[in-house]
Amino acid sequence: MKLLMESWRRHLSEKELSGDKAKRTLYHVGRRPARPVPKMKWIEDWGDWSADSPISREADREWKRYWLEQPVESGVFFTSNPVGISMNHGVPGHAYAYKIPEWVIKKSGGIHRYDWGTELLIPEEVWNEAGNEIEFLGKSMDEKEIYKKGMIFK
Repeated sequence: MKLLMESWRRHLSEKELSGDKAKRTLYHVGRRPARPVPKMKWIEDWGDWSADSPISREADREWKRYWLEQPVESGVFFTSNPVGISMNHGVPGHAYAYKIPEWVIKKSGGIHRYDWGTELLIPEEVWNEAGNEIEFLGKSMDEKEIYKKGMIFK
């Protein structure tokens, strides 16, 4: 783990020195590496749907954010603060690091503060268009490390 972190620091400092700001390191927090997931699949996996649920399945099929021109039915979430997201959104799991191109961030509506952290929602169409330009850097923290760091920040 230390070797991976040292490699990332060296890589990031080299990028800063060269002035290459074409990509940013962001994190996906979840049970597995990032991939587009329809909102309904995410809700069914995490939510408790019952006949008396106050949320209608039909009314809540898309993520809506004030900065998006249209709602997103299927997408991938990223953040610059995986500890904050894990601690405040009840998303247990692991943090996976990625290099996201600036054009993908811009086309997805940018990074915004939402609830307790920063958020980038990449729609499935943009994710597919980017393809291999989104670089997987590796798993940066497991669930125990996230919670350990969360306790330090409290």
